[in-house]
Amino acid sequence: MYYCTTKEFITFSGTKLFYDPGFNCIDATITKAGDKHYVMVIKDETKVPEAKKNLRVATAESPQGPWSKASAPISVAWVEGPTIAKVGEGWTICSAMSTAHKYGALQTTDWKTFKDVGAELAMPKGARQGTVTPISAEQLATLKAAAAQEEPRREGAGRQDGGDQRRDVRQALSCGPEPPSAMGATCWNKRMC
Repeated sequence: MYYCTTKEFITFSGTKLFYDPGFNCIDATITKAGDKHYVMVIKDETKVPEAKKNLRVATAESPQGPWSKASAPISVAWVEGPTIAKVGEGWTICSAMSTAHKYGALQTTDWKTFKDVGAELAMPKGARQGTVTPISAEQLATLKAAAAQEEPRREGAGRQDGGDQRRDVRQALSCGPEPPSAMGATCWNKRMC
């Protein structure tokens, strides 16, 4: 896993090694899980001699590392794009289950044991990779209203006023034309905004 840094998303530092678990990995996502405890969920991208495509966990005292050895797999094979959400006293890891064509979810309170709660997860049809971010009740209402307006247009001939629905949603949510910050870039959803 490699990284670079930026303050304004215009100029970037050189690329540096961030984490080498000893196998090909992608889709890293990091969360703070205590005062000096960070957790990174990665996808094992091993392809040969046998494809893995599962999720693993590494820990560190700083988001810059050094990171621990990757755990044993915490998920089934053929998952991708994990995202972590703090829910109550624990965390939920959502990920796209590629070959099953659905989303899955795991819950943990200790980052050592994981419960499959995918059956409790409801996602829009066709959802692939994404992220979870807290929003206000007002923002939720705005998104629901925009989605309700979009549904008839999918089946019809398009917008009558010739407008750009993505622009309308951006303005309603005060998203702006581009991700506003490093945190915004992490949770920016190009399909919606």
